[in-house]
Amino acid sequence: VYAGYDGYAKLLEQAVWSARVYGKIWGDNVTVVTLQGESFSPNGCKAPEAHTTLNKIRLLFHAVDHRDEYDQVLLLDADAFVYNMDVDITSLLSDDRYLLGAQAIPGAHKKDVWNIHSGVTLWNLHHPKMASVAVDWFEAAKQAVVDETYNGDQEFLQNALRTHLQWQRRDEKQQPMVLNFQNQEFDYAQGTVVKQFIKDSAKAGTQLSDRLEQMKDAASSICATHARACSNVIPPQYETS
Repeated sequence: VYAGYDGYAKLLEQAVWSARVYGKIWGDNVTVVTLQGESFSPNGCKAPEAHTTLNKIRLLFHAVDHRDEYDQVLLLDADAFVYNMDVDITSLLSDDRYLLGAQAIPGAHKKDVWNIHSGVTLWNLHHPKMASVAVDWFEAAKQAVVDETYNGDQEFLQNALRTHLQWQRRDEKQQPMVLNFQNQEFDYAQGTVVKQFIKDSAKAGTQLSDRLEQMKDAASSICATHARACSNVIPPQYETS
């Protein structure tokens, strides 16, 4: 889970709390890693807030370095929330695939398997193609930072997947190595396993307060059925600037 020092730090507190409650329930099989900050400023200055999205790639590389200990990694934006504490999240991704993505972005490419929203992704650390996709994702994003054209990580993940997946679509008979079907498990705010409370493009601003309240409501729902785990997890506090 990652965020910067902006207003998203308050959302990060809720996101990390939910992941820690999940870890408390599932025990030693789950490790929660948090990264806060604006990473990679090539000129030695404070990096723009958009650069925080590079942190998810750094977390992915950290997981790759420890794949002798772990089988999968779930990358979450700060506005994402582990909601269903009773589901083994690793069961959602089979061994023959290296990535389960959140909802496909609507539009002309809605059936292309590379067309994923990068806010919630589940990676198979042992798939032979996984590492090369991650490296291509990072290298393209890093170059955009150097060129001062970087506005987020998603397009570079999609481009990396396009390169490695080529023609694959969800309606092909051959099973693609990436799943991004309209799955209810990661269906944004309606997700049954992981929810993501994204900003509403039709409204002004980032609506951080509204999204924070939605995350707190989800937390209350969790604690109604998992009171013991909730009582054993102290909500974290993160710095804001």
